[in-house]
Amino acid sequence: MVGATTENPAFSVNPALRSRSSVFALKAVDSAAIVVLLNRALVLEEVTADIEALELIAQRCTGDARQALTAFEVACALAADKHVTLLIATTALNTSVSRLGRDDHYDIISAFIKSMRAGEVDIALHWLARLIDAGEDPRFIVRRMMIFASEDVGMADSHALLIASAAADVLERVGLPEAQHNLAHAVVYLSLAPKSRSVTEAIGAALADVREGRTGQAPSTTAEPPTFHPLGLSPVRYYRGPRGTSE
Repeated sequence: MVGATTENPAFSVNPALRSRSSVFALKAVDSAAIVVLLNRALVLEEVTADIEALELIAQRCTGDARQALTAFEVACALAADKHVTLLIATTALNTSVSRLGRDDHYDIISAFIKSMRAGEVDIALHWLARLIDAGEDPRFIVRRMMIFASEDVGMADSHALLIASAAADVLERVGLPEAQHNLAHAVVYLSLAPKSRSVTEAIGAALADVREGRTGQAPSTTAEPPTFHPLGLSPVRYYRGPRGTSE
């Protein structure tokens, strides 16, 4: 039995079946090989094409031979005179639907976050565009931006969280495609903002203390004062707020 999947077999294939199988990873096809494949398809479809059109399809399909053949079939259907031009190839590619596999989903969102972390605005916008074009849930994108605002920017620029939250609010009110401008606005701000992981490190250290058992009762000086003093006990000095009121 031979099976094929575009997903990671570690997640998408039943473990019992996977343990009895040999797994071969197929790498992305380079553009030159895709052009050769498309030239073979020209003969089968009995059409002609400009070399620039074939090269454009090969380049835009980023190593996915199946996607290249699908775009080529659309181009052939659009070519009334059986000749695929650069314009027809561009139109065919624009009608193709992008899709992210499970691995691509995590790889691209990781590249998106790391680009903002490095302050690479243009690269971060590229990955944002890839996510939007592939139909990624925009609420997932903006959630990661809000996390980034506190996790990676933090106290270096507290306005970053407000900007990311505002982008999320606009997304809910406006929706795509118009909200893509607001998402891009927030991405540019987060990328250019100074970075600090002090908040992340502080809450991480606090959680580590709790999980390692460094706990105890709240100190009596921070407790609410009782309505009476137990017999034989001296009054406790309680914490006073800035205006002399107990907190």
